[in-house]
This record gives sequence, structure tokens and C-alpha cells, in this order.
Amino acid sequence: MTDANRGIKFYLDLIISSLDSKTLNHPDIQVLVNDFSDGNHAQVEIDCLLRINDDETDSFAWSFLGLCLMLRADELGAKATLMRAVTHDGKSILALNLLGDCLCSRGEEKEGEVLYWDSLHLKEEQVHPRKRLYFQFVSRKEYEKALRVLEPVLRIHPDDSKTWTNIEDCISKMGPEGFVEEFVTLLTGSYPMQYRGWYLQGDILHSVGHEKEAEKAVRKALELKEKDVLSWALLANILVRQERYQEAVDCGKRVTEIRPRDMNAWFHLSLLYLKTGKDTEWKKAVDIAVSIDPQAARELLDSLEKQEGSSIEG
Repeated sequence: MTDANRGIKFYLDLIISSLDSKTLNHPDIQVLVNDFSDGNHAQVEIDCLLRINDDETDSFAWSFLGLCLMLRADELGAKATLMRAVTHDGKSILALNLLGDCLCSRGEEKEGEVLYWDSLHLKEEQVHPRKRLYFQFVSRKEYEKALRVLEPVLRIHPDDSKTWTNIEDCISKMGPEGFVEEFVTLLTGSYPMQYRGWYLQGDILHSVGHEKEAEKAVRKALELKEKDVLSWALLANILVRQERYQEAVDCGKRVTEIRPRDMNAWFHLSLLYLKTGKDTEWKKAVDIAVSIDPQAARELLDSLEKQEGSSIEG
């Protein structure tokens, strides 16, 4: 998919989620939406100008015209046009979100954020403004605000992998205690069938040394998604902390069974073998890692050698 097509799909989703079914099903609106979807933006601009000529307060026409100007990088024209759309209908969710995007793209983040919040006050369950606000907060390292604004997206799309990834990325930049612990507990309580919430809880508990509780959380994640390699790898590390080395090795083996061509999986397994003193198995796992990605494996071996303070032959 080209960047242009991604932009069309992105904004097509916003259009559909912003308008009620009655508006979307109107024949004139369907023509505009279909032309926009097909990339016939010149025709969309012509149709919008004709609508505005008939009714200069037509906020929808101003919004669509402004969107087309945004997509062809006419920032000044888009800003002026979308401001007209908001002026004529300050309760238009589509116009507010589009003008927010336009202002943020011009470096006017604070003004854009106000419009996203205005949009959310009109309709709380929206994805677009919440994701926009999330990235604005992350850019300013306001991670708690970022998580608070993003979490409701899961109420709309609990299986959205990108939202879970954004949450994980944000949490990785924060300390594990306090708000993060409370937030992850909220996730497992609100979305108990989502394995990534349990994985996150296990990871946080492991990082603060609560190994028994961490193990319980990760095993719950694996009940929900048995082939999740990150959960198996995390469980192995949790078991190592408890000196349950053979069980940890079994978890490491499970990762290599799921991803037999993953160099990191084999190297992780080799480290688990070291814990058990099984030198022959360690050497075999290292050899497989090297065969998959010689350079990366050698770099890991060099790093291990420095940590151990002795020569390790690979």
C-alpha cells in the first residue's frame, strides 16, 4: 500500500466513525465518500465548491475540501478552510479532528490538542483524537497522561495490537511502581481476556521482584495465547529468579519450538543451559544461534564474555 493510499484509508476511517448513519447514507454524501475513497480528490474538491456555492455554511463540504487540501500539502489553504468548517459547525466531530490534525502538522500542537478534547467532549468513544493526543503526550514525556488518554481505545477495539504496542512502549519508559502497577492492574481487570495485559502485569511484577505473582500473571497470559513467545521467555526469566532452572530451560525450549529460526530464542536458551551447567547443550544452542545469524550471535557472545570476565569459545 502506498503512502497516499494509507492516507486515504486513514481518513476514510475517520470520516466513517465521525458521521452518523443517516448522514453517511445520504446519496450526495455517498458520492463524496466514494470519490474520496477512489482517490478522485479533484472531483471531490469541485463537488465541495459547488455545495459551498449553494450554501456557504455547509460545514461538511468545507471539511472535505480542507481534507483534500491537507492531503496535497496545502497547509495554509487547509487551515483556513477547516477553520471555516468549525466556524459553521462547532459540533462537527469530523471538522474538529481534521483541524486538530492540520494545526498539529503545522507545529501548533497546543491549539490542535484543544480541538481533539472538544471532539472527545462531544463523543468520548473515539479512536482518532485519543491516538493523536497519546503521541503528543509521549513526545513531551507525559507518559501518565498518554496512558490515561489511550486506554479507552481498548473499550472500542480491545484486540487492537497497535494500541497494546503503544501501551507497552509507553510503560517501558516509566518506572514500574506506583501508577504503572495500578494501570496494569486496571488493564487485567477491565480486559481479562487480553493476554497482553497479563503479560504486562507479569513483566512489572517481575521487575519489582514479586516472582510468585509474576509467574501467576504470565501463566494466565499463556492460557489465553499458548504460543506467545514473549510470555514463555518472561516465564523462563521468572523461574530463573526462583532457581527453578530446569523448568526455565523447558520454557526456553518452547520458544525455539515456536520460532525455530529465531537467533535470539536460541541464544536465550543457551544462557538457560549455562544456569544448569549443561555445557554440551549450551554449545549446541550457541551453534544453532550462530548458524542463523553469525554476526549478531558473535556480538552477543562477545558481550557475554565481557560480563563473565573469561573467554568463552563459540
